[in-house]
Amino acid sequence: MWRAAIIGCGKIAGGYDEGTSVLESCQTHARAFQAISGVQLVGVCDLDPARAQQFARRWSAAKHFTDPRVMLDQTSPAIVSVCSPTETHADMLELCLSSPGLRAVLCEKPAGFDPERLSRLLPRFAHAGIVLAVNYSRAYAPGIQRWRGLSASCSSVTVEYGKGVFNFGSHAVQWVADWLGEIEELRVLSTVPASASFDHAVSARFLAGRTPVTFRPSTADRFDVTFHGQRPVSFFNHAYEVRHAGEVHRTGLEAVMRDVVESLITRLEGASGRLVEGAEALAVLRVCSAMANPVSL
Repeated sequence: MWRAAIIGCGKIAGGYDEGTSVLESCQTHARAFQAISGVQLVGVCDLDPARAQQFARRWSAAKHFTDPRVMLDQTSPAIVSVCSPTETHADMLELCLSSPGLRAVLCEKPAGFDPERLSRLLPRFAHAGIVLAVNYSRAYAPGIQRWRGLSASCSSVTVEYGKGVFNFGSHAVQWVADWLGEIEELRVLSTVPASASFDHAVSARFLAGRTPVTFRPSTADRFDVTFHGQRPVSFFNHAYEVRHAGEVHRTGLEAVMRDVVESLITRLEGASGRLVEGAEALAVLRVCSAMANPVSL
């Protein structure tokens, strides 16, 4: 039995699956832990005690806490999901390193805002033998990855996105770098203020491998990625749908967290499984940081 715990009881932790059945949606950590056999949710934590208690009741967690250190000490989880706000991710990752018996951390993207701090944490995870995976969900969704082969012949990529470069933007950075190659020759053209926090959308161009990529910011809540070429493929509606050869297909992204957690457990059980691990997440964070500052690579 894999003992799991969650830090942060917001939307990605469980809220997105409120009011749905497991057959309809598995977009959150809590629903994935609930849906996969052999996983027990032993603790959840949030600074708001009422929220933590309600969350624990909704997702059948054994205990609820307001202090993550206390939760880790009292529940001894093997897997911890970090679902707290991005500005706390690095602190939570460092805290997890002190938890005896921990085997893996599944961190929401991005893994903090500071690439240099993350670079200092990665050797400590490796030394402790703790797997660090980051939830760039499009990398785990079979209904998206099945189209990967078409990217080999694409001539350019266009990304239209909102909610800031660290939010939707980082999903796209991870995606194009994974499919096309290392990002180089970054040029930030302009920035568009986001509606929340300091994160902002960026108009930029760069090469992923040798393929030109254009980022087009939007003040709207959108995330669309198009791979242009003789056989163009366009992911729209936040990549829940894909258009190719005049046909529209669902990608199954609404069930992606089950794929994410199953990939993590597969790795822990000694088999190969696709994970966006620390080094890849760091490379993404460096690009996003350069875009947000802005600085040329």
